[in-house]
Amino acid sequence: MADHIRNLIQSLSTGDLRQLLSIKESQAEIEKLIQKRNSLLAQADQIQRQVDELILSRCRSNTGRRLSYGKRTGPTIRQMCEEIMLGMQEPLSAAEVKNRILERWPEREAPTLYNQIFIALGRSEHFKKVRKGRFALKEGARKAIEEAIREEEAEGTAPADQEQVGGSAALPDGTGVDAASHSP
Repeated sequence: MADHIRNLIQSLSTGDLRQLLSIKESQAEIEKLIQKRNSLLAQADQIQRQVDELILSRCRSNTGRRLSYGKRTGPTIRQMCEEIMLGMQEPLSAAEVKNRILERWPEREAPTLYNQIFIALGRSEHFKKVRKGRFALKEGARKAIEEAIREEEAEGTAPADQEQVGGSAALPDGTGVDAASHSP
């Protein structure tokens, strides 16, 4: 086989040999460019995945759903029902509560929202079923709910309301204070 290749090379002209040599030399450059292109494509795919994850996490946080790490944002369905019922004197159906919730929190629209509201109204100790499909606040529940709301508002404005991250308290500006070095 080596003799066959040797005969083939001897039969080529000087111009043909120069052309083969230039192709061989440019092949290394082409390989480098192909590798660089593949690397850039992989980086672009990674950036696109990061953008998609960021958009998805912002959509989840805007809708009040649980974020990927399990932290709920916004009030719970029960808390929303309580706030709606506080302003009402007459009993409401779950559908009416849902409509009022969507007026106040339109981002909470979900296919299962009605079922969640109906369950919350039936299970909460603050509501009673007045007649078929109608719910009202129990006696004394108004005071308990208003007190709970005041406590939540007070906690939200207190300086001790710092999110714990590991062993340090994360401040709103992104700086942290090491919890081990400061005693309460």
